[in-house]
Amino acid sequence: MVVKKFISHEQQYILLKEKRNLKIENKDNAIKELRNKNYFNLINGLETLLVPDYSKGKIYETETFDNFIDLYKFDREFSEKVLSIISEFEITLRSSVSYNFTRVNCATVENTMQYTNKSNYNNIRNGVNTNYPFFYEQNGTIVKKFDDFNLFRSDFLSNLLYRYTFIKEASFTMNNGYIPPVGCHSHGNIAIPLWVKIQTFQLGSLKMMCHYLKPNVINPILNDFGLTSQDRDMFLNSLDIILELRNCCAHFSLLNRFRTSTNTSINISLINKLKLNPINPSRRVIIASRRTVTKPPNTIKLFDCLKILGLYQDLNSLKKPLKKVIYRNNKRFKRSSYDLNSRLLDRMGEKNYGEWKKILIKK
Repeated sequence: MVVKKFISHEQQYILLKEKRNLKIENKDNAIKELRNKNYFNLINGLETLLVPDYSKGKIYETETFDNFIDLYKFDREFSEKVLSIISEFEITLRSSVSYNFTRVNCATVENTMQYTNKSNYNNIRNGVNTNYPFFYEQNGTIVKKFDDFNLFRSDFLSNLLYRYTFIKEASFTMNNGYIPPVGCHSHGNIAIPLWVKIQTFQLGSLKMMCHYLKPNVINPILNDFGLTSQDRDMFLNSLDIILELRNCCAHFSLLNRFRTSTNTSINISLINKLKLNPINPSRRVIIASRRTVTKPPNTIKLFDCLKILGLYQDLNSLKKPLKKVIYRNNKRFKRSSYDLNSRLLDRMGEKNYGEWKKILIKK
């Protein structure tokens, strides 16, 4: 990307209409949209779908400003629906983690704070370390930072009470005093259950906690999602992908351009199970120590990410906005040189609309 000098909204309008031949009917409305939606997302992020022939430069023919607005509105609606689905997944995951961990380790009042006890977790740094799946990719930091996990910090309870007003100190103060078991953190006579604390966890923290759970806790969680103990690594990798997808939606980035990071490797079992198509397949590379190592596959587009999300959540709510943009483009966008829907779906990871309908069918 070349860094360009600042230009005003008026200059942006002139650039599009007079220099690039984009059809704009209402100048005031166009400038308002450029001001509210940001040129980078509205124009730069969508122009590859609408420029007729890049070999001739960014020159439009019959394309209109409204075509950009239509695509942008679809992206926002689709993104909101995806974020809503991920939110439901996150709520279910919180509930499952809280219930199963509490059932095993915190079932009595005396053991309320056992979720702060390191001995109740699997320290994957011990004996595993570099052999842990994707250690040299996304999981190395998780392995190394076991001791720094936020539940193990001695000040985590005081910070919890300070930061979250919905957690009232009086509600969790034990009248007869509270002495937590050895290895657990405490703050006066306060005992805050995991099912309360876990409401403050973001998906990233939930993912990290799942890596540390012992088999007697993680296996029932896997069962809650229709998986078995053999699917642990596949499930944890799913959390990597769903977290990246969530962040894209939550930060209002264009979803149709989404693809996972090259730093996030994809589990082979996940690839085989869902017939995913990583952009970068498994390959041999030379690393800093001059050793040749095998790099796992990485980087998948939106379609494959939704396949993964669909393992755990119903995607049916995505059918309507996708069908609407396909119909709208067919009705409003007339070009003989290229098909806008093919370009859009291809960028999202699957050109065939029929394949999209398959993964969005309510199961």
